[in-house]
Amino acid sequence: MPSPESMTEWRRKFKQRDDEFRAAVEHHASLDSALKQMELLANSGDSVSSEALRAALVSARAGAAGLDSHLRNTGRPSLYTERCPERARGLAQRVFDVPELLELILSKLPVLELLKCYRVNHQWRDAIESSVNLQRQLSLRADTLDGHFQNVFQGRICGYSEVLPGFGTRAFFSTHRALSSYEETLPGNEILFKAEFASTNDYFRMPKKIGARVRRMYVCQPPVKELKVYLECCRYNFTHHSDDHDRHSATVTNENGLTIGDLLDKTIEMLEAHKFCANAEVFMLDDETGEVKNEVSFRGTVVLKDDDPMLIEKREKEETRKRELREKKLRRQYIEQYRTAARLARESNQHMPDLQEFIAEATKREIEAAS
Repeated sequence: MPSPESMTEWRRKFKQRDDEFRAAVEHHASLDSALKQMELLANSGDSVSSEALRAALVSARAGAAGLDSHLRNTGRPSLYTERCPERARGLAQRVFDVPELLELILSKLPVLELLKCYRVNHQWRDAIESSVNLQRQLSLRADTLDGHFQNVFQGRICGYSEVLPGFGTRAFFSTHRALSSYEETLPGNEILFKAEFASTNDYFRMPKKIGARVRRMYVCQPPVKELKVYLECCRYNFTHHSDDHDRHSATVTNENGLTIGDLLDKTIEMLEAHKFCANAEVFMLDDETGEVKNEVSFRGTVVLKDDDPMLIEKREKEETRKRELREKKLRRQYIEQYRTAARLARESNQHMPDLQEFIAEATKREIEAAS
């Protein structure tokens, strides 16, 4: 049974709804009466008095305003504005005219959509250019609010980023040794950062020029200042990530932090320099021109803050890996003990529990001994 307070509130809301509906009916009646008055004036055949017409218009306007208020207060805003685009545009513009509100709205957009907002009008462009937070979000400022790792060009595993389709980056805190599944975690607060453009040949159609604004975007935050450059034609092993089995061909540096423009320029430079590289395998040569169908990638390490979420995940995974190794080692010890105990039990014709029972009993004894 609802409480008396709930029932009182329920009745109050219903009375309020009924009162609003009655007011809307009155506004409709006023509007209808004004329209009938104007219809009579139009059909009278006599000259229409401006005062009479003005009075009818005022009454009609008041009735329409009352209905407008009722519709706005009782329906979903989207249902109200979809039939009144001009009114909705005016309301939105009043919001966008407040710089703080415009910045807050734009900050909720993905990076690609935020870049598109530069082209809306001068007001939006100036708002983005003058906002420190939005410049951080676009990786156009060499810092982040919390100093944590930011990777706006994060690409899919087998593709490139949505922000710049011909370019992708990935970050790792562990690597696999070449020809092995052994996972090696990078030391300290380091993570491995990789970046690459699609090939510049016609098949991949990577643009050789990009917009000036995108050229200035940092490839990651905090900005990395140096990356090694790898070409497929000169790498010993281009399948795995281990530095022990890769040879880099050059380095690209920028003391202020590497940008998309830096990497694009270096990519084009290296592709031109290795167009007829003697180290290239036959399968890498173009059948028509004999040029090397090359790919350039960049790799380096980024040092993160202790409280960076990526480092927290790295530590958690490292702890999980160590725990699993300990459990695996302990299980092997139990299996070895079980094998010995089973052999002795068989020789003495004694009953021997199965492996799982043996491990459970051994674990119980160790816990009791530790306590």
